[in-house]
Amino acid sequence: RLCFCITGAVVYGRTTDCSDPGSYIKDAGALIITGPANNMASPISVVAGLRFDVTLMGTELSNFDRIRLRDKSDGCAATTSSRVMDSSRVDDARSYGNLNTSLWTDIQIDTRREYVVCWCKGADDNDEKLPCNSDWDFVLEVVQINVMGPTWTEVDVILGTSQDIVITGTGLSAGDRIRIVDASVECGLPAAANFSMAIYPGTGGVVPYGPADVISVDAATWRGIKFRHTRDLKVCWCGARDGCVHGSDFNIHALTLHVTGVFTEPVQKFNVTNLEFFDARIEGRGLLGTERIRILETYTECGSLYASQFSDQVPETVLPVGDPWQ
Repeated sequence: RLCFCITGAVVYGRTTDCSDPGSYIKDAGALIITGPANNMASPISVVAGLRFDVTLMGTELSNFDRIRLRDKSDGCAATTSSRVMDSSRVDDARSYGNLNTSLWTDIQIDTRREYVVCWCKGADDNDEKLPCNSDWDFVLEVVQINVMGPTWTEVDVILGTSQDIVITGTGLSAGDRIRIVDASVECGLPAAANFSMAIYPGTGGVVPYGPADVISVDAATWRGIKFRHTRDLKVCWCGARDGCVHGSDFNIHALTLHVTGVFTEPVQKFNVTNLEFFDARIEGRGLLGTERIRILETYTECGSLYASQFSDQVPETVLPVGDPWQ
């Protein structure tokens, strides 16, 4: 409602200077504000890597209207763009809508964070198209989106020993699954459904196909995982609520793992002469100087019951049982 006052007019028997709210007795009509309603107080919660829809309610909405998603910390009126996703889903016209409702479908964000939907008015009162090109055209904040899921980080893990893989974040659940893949594999592609050969599946090792051993809304732990190759690896995460089966389900890069220890690819070889002393120089990364070795017969598998026993071909007087020399 628009009310106005005339300075110097007589209102209720006295001249007014329009400083008194009671002097605004003239009704100038209704002031209609068009556009979407502000729903910033009611955020949308979604899961990283899963598709979701954005629905705006309001008046005089148009097929020419556009939205952009930006980091909440920057806001819609920031001087630099922080657009956070493949824009093809939102830069085009809404998927469905009328004068009072606009719907954009199948939006996906892969990074856990808080975002804001910024709106641009795409048509004037005569339904003529208006420009929605610059970030400055998208200054109206209409709804907040809270993306739940893992927080990416880098972790060092040790070759050959049982390790815990811990993912932290928000909104984690017992239905979440992971795949540990080589660093060259892109999460979300078919190859992401298969574990790397660097995972040791033998005695004492666990291939983490199932749910986390310990789970809360902000941390998930898979225990007892062993690594048999010194590689860089990725942990691809799936938060789908209807199952995690295909590589496309594991579309979130949750962790980068750096396996430390002796280099295993290629296998390090030593050419020695019988009954002569030699140095066993083993290279790797992240070595601590407290490592131990055993020299076995070729038919004895590392990690087996007999792997702690030296071959009879190594004299007891020169067994390498202590710390490395250097």
